[in-house]
Amino acid sequence: MLCGNLGEVAAREGDIANAERLYGEALEIARRIGARDEVVETGRRRCELDLLRGDPAGASARAAEALELAVASGNLVEQGNLWRILALAARTRGESAFALTALSNAHELLRNAGAALEDARADCVECLLELDRGESVRASSALRRARSVFERLGAAPDLREVDRLHKDVEDVQRKSFSHVEALTQAAQRLAARSDPAALLEDALDEALLLTGAERGFILINEGNGEPRVAAVRGATTESALRISRTVADRVLHTGEMVAVADIVGREDLSTRKSILDLGLRSVLCTPIRFGG
Repeated sequence: MLCGNLGEVAAREGDIANAERLYGEALEIARRIGARDEVVETGRRRCELDLLRGDPAGASARAAEALELAVASGNLVEQGNLWRILALAARTRGESAFALTALSNAHELLRNAGAALEDARADCVECLLELDRGESVRASSALRRARSVFERLGAAPDLREVDRLHKDVEDVQRKSFSHVEALTQAAQRLAARSDPAALLEDALDEALLLTGAERGFILINEGNGEPRVAAVRGATTESALRISRTVADRVLHTGEMVAVADIVGREDLSTRKSILDLGLRSVLCTPIRFGG
């Protein structure tokens, strides 16, 4: 529909007000003639407009409404597009778990529909989510898939978005290389320490420096009851022991690292009193083995 296409052009040029007006006209016409697919498509475009003006809540509300219409009409492509928008809106609100679920739904629907262009756009969202997690390799892989499709289809505006995302991927990769160098230097400094107690204190300081964490502690499991706090920063020993009952105990029992970027998205952690009392937003806990 002409008004909708003109609205999309206006949106890409940053003319939000004109885009909203044109989308409104397109929606009115589509409803008047009973064109359900056009109603859904225009609804999706208005969701994208909400994201452009920084209104993820509005985008989510519109997307949920449009998704019902898309399901009713059996429009798989727009269902996938709307799940992609829901993923973007969730990412903006910091709801990483739902964003990943929504993106998975988008990929499945778009691939089933054979919608290569739209699925490549979902790959761009996947790139963003992987960057949020610091997974530059996966982000780069998603971006390569998207670029291949956009180049094959001659999608110039989408290729510009890929170029912008590529710079973000490179920034994360550079930081990763810097972290490797920092880890090497930290290992060299720690190797020079001979006093075990001082070594643990220094190791904790290095860990906080490298991760940017606000607080941390090292527990020693001596096999005779509750772990002992060997070093602590930014918290009390009592606080460290309270956290240990929630997170560290799991690591001690399983021998596996626990890394949670967004505690709010983890029901098994977000409701724990020790987590709530300390206002923790993210947690990294890893076992340190001695002698194998």
